[in-house]
Order: sequence, then structure tokens, then C-alpha cells
Amino acid sequence: MDTKANQRIFGSVNSAKLKNLREKLKSIRYTETTVSNRLRIWHISAIILPEYPVYRERLRQRCDALSIIISLFLLQSEVPRAAAESALTSGLVNELLMFGLLTQAPNNAVAATASIYPCSGLHFITDHHFRPGSNDYQIVPNQPVMHLGQDSYALAYLATKPPKGGRVLDMCAGSGVHAIQAAQQAERVIGVDINRRAVDFATVNAKLNGVSKKCDFRCGYLYDAVKSEGRGRELFDLILANPPFVPSPRTGPDRILFQDAGPAGDEILGPVLSGLLNHLTPRGSALIISLFADQKGSHHRAKIKKWIGSRTSVDLLLLKIYSVAPEELAFWFTWNVFGDGFGAYNERYKEWLDVLRAKEILKLTYGVLVVRFSHTSSFRTVDIPLSQALNKKRPSEIRRLMTQRGQSATG
Repeated sequence: MDTKANQRIFGSVNSAKLKNLREKLKSIRYTETTVSNRLRIWHISAIILPEYPVYRERLRQRCDALSIIISLFLLQSEVPRAAAESALTSGLVNELLMFGLLTQAPNNAVAATASIYPCSGLHFITDHHFRPGSNDYQIVPNQPVMHLGQDSYALAYLATKPPKGGRVLDMCAGSGVHAIQAAQQAERVIGVDINRRAVDFATVNAKLNGVSKKCDFRCGYLYDAVKSEGRGRELFDLILANPPFVPSPRTGPDRILFQDAGPAGDEILGPVLSGLLNHLTPRGSALIISLFADQKGSHHRAKIKKWIGSRTSVDLLLLKIYSVAPEELAFWFTWNVFGDGFGAYNERYKEWLDVLRAKEILKLTYGVLVVRFSHTSSFRTVDIPLSQALNKKRPSEIRRLMTQRGQSATG
């Protein structure tokens, strides 16, 4: 298998064909809820590789169109072509084969070259979460487009809606989830990502969801991609960001662009926050989901305030979802379920943990930071459980917090 390839996988994009796919997915009722119910998990983002055999057995108990689509586009299963055609129609299967979203597999079967995730009534094509195990006819990119994980869904569910006719900027846009969601109401949306493959996927996803005329996806580094020659800086009513935030020892070609963010996890977060106020309208707001590190002698609140700057008053609200210790974080990103033996894993774990300890990281807080201009500066931290963050129907208390500014400086 060519694991170094990063070529564009899609052929010519026909909006009418993508509309056919969109309508078919909606008719099947391919949503977060139906997927999680069918797999018997609490949320679609809880899908894990070791449970694949269990999920497949559960899908076999009800072999309808929904089960076939889940097998094909989420579990990377090879599906008999006849079954795929029963779920999608033969014409749509042919279109997706020509488009490149499906490929021929052995024994008259088809397989998906990418995943499709439902989110808030929309659908997003991404690279697979897990690499195909033995399908040597599928190419694995060296810089994949991130699947929809807990952070993607949490920001999608918690994000405030832009004003009608407003302008939105989506930083580190990936597959375009937040930009495309905002485009349901905004007049113009710009999505920025440093990975050309991500820009290609986001462009396709805008067409898949019928908002391509409102979306402009650009390949570039953060605010450099939205500089306006001769017209000053561009201002936005809503800025959204899901930047890479994992403290990682990986550098150079080994670095995973959508995930790794330097030894302290803030190589992208810092510049995002530092340039934020220069691109936000006076009544605008920004939401950034990230890990915020507490280092010896440097609490995450102090670092956030420093990055934002003190040249004007701002209201800062951190919706804290959970905290994690460095030794646990190192485990999350070094344990390979079907990978190497214990010795190799243990060495990799030590390497990762040594990087965190060298930066004197004591704790990492995972949450969504809300930034708004205000008459007085304030910083509030409110705990919300993961179950609320991943609930499409936000509780009234969360809605109130998202609209109410703090009254005084704290912390």
C-alpha cells in the first residue's frame, strides 16, 4: 500500500450528482442519532476500531439501506455491489465510482475511499478515521483530512449562529464542517486550511450540502489567507476554529497537520488567538475548541489573556468539558490497538511523555473558548459535561451563557 500518497482522490465534481447523494442520504435518514442507535453507542464520535466486529454483527441483524451505508462509509467495509445498489441505486453507485468516492473491490464488491459523517442535518466527506487494514487497492494519504471527532461535533453543536447576511471565518477548516454549517445562514463564509487536500474536500462538501456559492475555501496559513490587498483587514461577525492542539514530539514530515501542535500543543492556538481581535467586528464573537495547557508557572488563563492582548476589553468564556493529566494524554496518542508490541509502545509512550514533562505541563483543559468584545474585561470558566457538549439540543443554561457577557474582571 502506498502510504505516502496525498493526491487528490476525486474526479470532476458534478453538483447534480452530489445532490443525488445528499438526497439519498437524507431519505435513508443517515444522521448522528440513527447511526448511534443502530450501532448501540452513545454518540457517533464514540466509534472505536476494536469494536468494528461488534458493530458489523449488529448491522447484520437489520440489513437495510441504513446498515449498508454505515458499513460502507463509516466502517470501511467491502460491500457487495448489489447491496450498495439496493441502498443507493445502480446509477448513483456508477456515479460515485467515476467520482472516486467508491472503488472496485474484489469479488464484485465496492468499498469507500473516504468516509461520510452526518452532522446537524448535513453530510461531510473526510478521510477514514482508521487506516484500511488489508485493502491494498486503497491509498492512504500521508496528510489525511480529519474525520469528525468529538471536537468537531462539540464545536458544531455549541457554535452560535451567525447573523443573517453576516460574514464568517473558519480557521483550520479541515473538511469544512463549521464553515458549511454557518453558510446555512451567513452571506459569505471563508474557510482556511494549510492542507491542500482539506481544501479540496471542503470544496466538495460545500457542493454536497448545496452552499458552494456562499463558501470560499483557501489554502494558506491562518490569517495570511484572508489579507485584503488595498482594502485593509477583513472583518467577520463570527470566527470559528478547531486548530491542531495535541502536544506532540512529531516534527517535519512525521507531523500530522490536523493534530500535532508542538511540544506544548499551542503552536497554532497562540497565533489564532493573537490575531483574533484584528478580524472580529465590534459585535462579533469567536469560538475556539482546543486543549489549554497549564504549565509550571503559567496557567492557561494567563496565557489566553496574553495571546488575546489587553488593548481593548473582552469577555472570555471557557466552556470546560474535562481536564486530563499528561500521562493519560500520552497514552491516548501512543497506544495502537493492532500495532506493535508492548516494548515498542512503551518506548513511544516514554518519548511522548518526556516531551510533555520537558515543557513542564501539569494539566490540560479541553473546552470551547468564547471571545467577544465587552465594556469590561471578564474571564469565566463554566463546567459542562461531555454529554452536554455532544447534545445537539443545548440546555437553556448553555444557551444563556453563550449570549450573556460577564459583568466584571475575574481570575
